[in-house]
Amino acid sequence: MKPTESFQSFYQTTLISLVSSLELERKEMVKKIYMAGAVAVIFVILYGMLNKSTVSETQLEPNGPTQYTYSGGYSGAIFYIAIAGALGYFFWYRPRAKKFRSRFKNEIIRSIIKHADEKLEYNPEAGISVTDFIQSTIFNTAGDRYLCEDLVSGKIGSTTIRFSDVHTQRKKELKGDDGAPGFKRWVTLFKGIIFIADFNKHFKGRTMVLTDQAEKSLGSLGTFFQKMNGQHDPLVKMENPDFEKAFVVYASDAVEAHYILTPALMERMLNLSSQLGAVQFAFYNSVVFISIPTKNDLFETNIFRPLAAQPEMEKYLEQLRLFTGIVEELNLNNRIWTKE
Repeated sequence: MKPTESFQSFYQTTLISLVSSLELERKEMVKKIYMAGAVAVIFVILYGMLNKSTVSETQLEPNGPTQYTYSGGYSGAIFYIAIAGALGYFFWYRPRAKKFRSRFKNEIIRSIIKHADEKLEYNPEAGISVTDFIQSTIFNTAGDRYLCEDLVSGKIGSTTIRFSDVHTQRKKELKGDDGAPGFKRWVTLFKGIIFIADFNKHFKGRTMVLTDQAEKSLGSLGTFFQKMNGQHDPLVKMENPDFEKAFVVYASDAVEAHYILTPALMERMLNLSSQLGAVQFAFYNSVVFISIPTKNDLFETNIFRPLAAQPEMEKYLEQLRLFTGIVEELNLNNRIWTKE
């Protein structure tokens, strides 16, 4: 990866013209949105004033009859604005926002990634496949809806990698008071990055390194429940006490698990966990799968925020470095024996 100093030069010579062009498009779109909002407010006020109505109602109170007066006129305006807003969102805003984001990713993000490393490819419309997601066995299911985008792939040194945003959801039906089917909503199962890389050793079995919630919550009693977990391969205990507190290891072959998880690698995995949060690993068929939960998508932009500042662009480079740096952090380029 190129140093930060070279990004400053790249921004001035190449990126700033692309960013400036897209910033003009963004400003024009936001201006029209604000104008439409102002027109809507004026319309509601004028409509309410021209169609003002008063309704009187007498109610019996303990102290005698009391008359209440209600003013109307704005409800009709709000109804029309709601209809116009929905039509404007679906037929004007959404297609333009989609086009803007497509330009941003294909022109800006692709340029940043190529500047960082010519060997990396970027496809904003693609992602880690649902087949790869399930093959990792980190998760029991891909849910009812599987979304992926922003695929980055290529080689870092001798290591082939690919990673992307992945969002899996389960459909939940909310029933009414009478038990009849009601509204449906989508519940997130996983949202984050799935990172896949060639491992630097040959192996055939499966070793899973998952976040150890049972150990953190229940201490030694958690080990009992870990052993009783019938969804995974047998539990494997490791010699590193800090690693044991952070992770739980399941493997189809205990000897192979110790062959993969060397003391040095366990320390690196702990360091990676401290940087990225609740990461989980699966080693299968000489490949390592890593799940990294995130709150935000990898290369998204906010239409209502300016693009032109260099720090705003450099943050995307830092995000890229965070994930490509996994190769160095785990020392995956250190080829072992015949692994090339």
